[in-house]
Amino acid sequence: MKAALTVAGALLLGLLQATLFTGRLQPNLVLVWVIALSLARGAETSAWWAFWSGLLLDTLSAAPFGVFTLSLLLVSFLVSVGESAIYRTSLFLPLLVGLAASTAYYLLLFFFLNTLGWKTSWWPAWRLVGMNVLVDTVLVPLAYKVAEVWPPPADART
Repeated sequence: MKAALTVAGALLLGLLQATLFTGRLQPNLVLVWVIALSLARGAETSAWWAFWSGLLLDTLSAAPFGVFTLSLLLVSFLVSVGESAIYRTSLFLPLLVGLAASTAYYLLLFFFLNTLGWKTSWWPAWRLVGMNVLVDTVLVPLAYKVAEVWPPPADART
C-alpha cells in the first residue's frame, strides 16, 4: 500500500510540475520535495519519488528521455549523504543544502543535455535558472518540515 501511495503521489507531483508551473519563474516542486525527503527520510524514500516523478517529467518533456530522472536520482543520493538529525536544529542548514542541491540539479541537467547533443546557451539560461534556484531554496525548509511528519514512517502505523 505504501508503495502504491508513493507512486501515485510522485506521479501527481510530476503532473502538477509539468502542467501548472510552465512560466519563466517557476518552483520545481519535484526537486524541492526530493531534497526535503532526502534530508528527512533518506535515499530510499526520496529515490522512489525521484524515479517516478522523473519518469513522468521525461515522458511529458521534449528533452531526451531520462535526463530528468537521472538528475533527480543523483541529487537525491547526493543530498541523502548528509542525512542527519542535525537539520532539525537549524533553518539555515536546509536552506544551504537546498541551494547546493538545486544548483547541482540544474548543472547535471545542462550536462546531460549537452552530452546528448542538445544545444544549450549556458550563460543566458543561468540568469533564469538562478532565480528558479532561489525560489526552490526558499521552499526547501517548508517542504522539509512537511517531510518530517509525512509520509508517516512504517512503524508509526501500528
